[in-house]
Amino acid sequence: MKKIPLTSVTSGLGIEILPDLYCLSVQIANVCFIGDPRQTNEFILIDAGMPDSAGLIIEEAKNRFGEDCKLISIILTHGHFDHIGALQELLEKWNVPVYAHSLEEPYLTGKENYPPPNKDIPGLVAKMSPLFPRHSIDVSSNLHILPPSGKLPSLPGWEYIHTPGHTPGHISLFRENDRVLIAGDAFTNVEQESLY
Repeated sequence: MKKIPLTSVTSGLGIEILPDLYCLSVQIANVCFIGDPRQTNEFILIDAGMPDSAGLIIEEAKNRFGEDCKLISIILTHGHFDHIGALQELLEKWNVPVYAHSLEEPYLTGKENYPPPNKDIPGLVAKMSPLFPRHSIDVSSNLHILPPSGKLPSLPGWEYIHTPGHTPGHISLFRENDRVLIAGDAFTNVEQESLY
C-alpha cells in the first residue's frame, strides 16, 4: 500500500488516556494500545494505522511495553486504508489474530473494494478523496470474524458495538466499568470524504 502524504500536527505523539489505554497518532489516524505496562508486556492493538507506519507502531509498542513486548491480537474498527495501512507488515512481525465485523470481511479478504467516493460533496477532503486507496487487502489467514454476542476475544471487560454508517461493518469498542469508548471513525459521516 502506498504511503499517503497527509499528516496532522500530532502525528507521532501518544497520549495515555488511562494506565491501560494509550493512543498514538499516526499521520491522520489513531491506533490504540490496550494493556497496562506496569503489569504486563502484552497488549492488544486497535487498528493498524496508515501505510508505512509499522515501524512507528512497533517502536511505540517497545517504548511502552518493553523490547520483549507481545502483541496478542489486532481489533479493527473497520478496513479503510488509514486503519489497515500497516496491518500486513505488523502481521509479519507478530502473527496474531485480526478481529473484525463480518460486514468488513469482503474488504479484508481481497473479495471486494470499497465503493468509489461521492465527489459532489463540498470541501477539501471531498476533492482529495478520489486519491484515497479504497482497494481491499487479503489477511484471510489471520482474520477472525467477531461473534454476534458483542464480546471481544482476548479483551475481557470490553464489548463491541456495531456502529455502521462510515462503513458497513464499522464497530466501536466500549468498556462499561469506566465508560471508555473507542469510536474509530463512527463520528464521521457515511461518506468518508465528507469529514470536513
